[in-house]
Amino acid sequence: MKNNNQKQCSGVWLDNHDAVIISNTRGNDGCYVVQERIKANNINDQGNELRERTNFFTSVSKFLLDYDEIFVFGPGKIHKLFQNYLKQDFLFDSKQITFQIADAHHICE
Repeated sequence: MKNNNQKQCSGVWLDNHDAVIISNTRGNDGCYVVQERIKANNINDQGNELRERTNFFTSVSKFLLDYDEIFVFGPGKIHKLFQNYLKQDFLFDSKQITFQIADAHHICE
């Protein structure tokens, strides 16, 4: 259960294939662990790109609703697209969201 004074924080690795959501909100002694993995379906497919990306962003954003602070990182331009998607959803207006471009090579170092 959420303490009213304690902010719930989450990190999201986001690319064109996956979203990996981590947090420390489930009694993990301060350690961040993977809470959810969400697969994108053919997000680069020309005919379905917009619909599939919207479905992917909807799935990711639904999982993030319980968090107060969200850090989104990963490669490419997908961050800007996700940022624009979240700006259209009033449920995210009061959340602190940070976006940063990073590639898998830097994450593994």
